[in-house]
Amino acid sequence: MNFYKEWRMLKWKFITILLIMTASAMVVVLTRNIAISALNSPQVQEYLKNSSKAMSQLLSEISTNFTYYSFTQWFGKSYIQLVAIFAAIMSFSSFSKEFSKKTIYLLAGRMNRWEIYISKTLTGYMAFAIIVVSGGVAYYITALLMGYHLQLQMILSWTFTTTIGGLLLYQIGMYISILFKDQIKSLLLDIAVYVGLYITSMLKPTRFLNLFGYMAQNDLLRGKGINIFSTLTVCIICLLIFVGGYFQFKFKDL
Repeated sequence: MNFYKEWRMLKWKFITILLIMTASAMVVVLTRNIAISALNSPQVQEYLKNSSKAMSQLLSEISTNFTYYSFTQWFGKSYIQLVAIFAAIMSFSSFSKEFSKKTIYLLAGRMNRWEIYISKTLTGYMAFAIIVVSGGVAYYITALLMGYHLQLQMILSWTFTTTIGGLLLYQIGMYISILFKDQIKSLLLDIAVYVGLYITSMLKPTRFLNLFGYMAQNDLLRGKGINIFSTLTVCIICLLIFVGGYFQFKFKDL
C-alpha cells in the first residue's frame, strides 16, 4: 500500500483547508462582540419591535447565551457548511484525477486494486477527519482564551457527529469520483448530491434523511445526548458505500 504517495498528493490541499477551517472557527469567536453590537444597534432594535416574539427571543438568546451563539453561528451552521464544501473539494479528484491523467495505469502496475482503493480511502479519511475535528478544537480553545464558557462534552458531541456526517459526505464524493474520468463531472455531481440531501431534509416525507440535522444535533441544547440510532445508521450507510465503491473500482474498465 502506498499511503505516503497519497499523503503527498493531498498535502497542500490538506494544509490549505486545515488553515481555512481553523481560521474560520477562530473568527466566529473573535467577532462575537461585533455581532452582538450589531444586534443591539438602534436599527435592529427598531426592526425587532415589529417582528415576531419568536424572532425577538431568538436574537436575545444569541446575544446573552454564548452556547446558543456557538450553535447558531458555528456548530449548527457555518461548521457544517464548510465541512460539506471541503468534503467535495477533498474527494472529487481522488480517482477521477488518476483516470484523467492516466496515472491509474502506473498504480495498477505496482498494486492490486484493493491496495489502491484502501490507500486512497484511508488516507483521505484520516486527512479529512483531522480537518473536521480541528474546527471544533479551534473553536473551543479560542473561546476559552477569550473567557467564554462552553461545556466540553457538548463541543465533543457536536464535533463527533459533524465528523461522522462529514465522513459520509466524503465517502459519497469518493464513490462519485470512481464513476467519472472527468474531474469536473465528479465535482458537479458531488454538489448536486449534497444539495439534494439538503432539500430532502426540508421535505416532510424525506425528513428522516436529514444528515445535516444529525450533524447539528440541536437536541444537545435541550440536554439530550447524541442520537445513537442515527449515528449507527450513518456509519452503516458509509460502510455500504465504502464496500460498493470498492466493487465499482474493482470491476471498472480502466
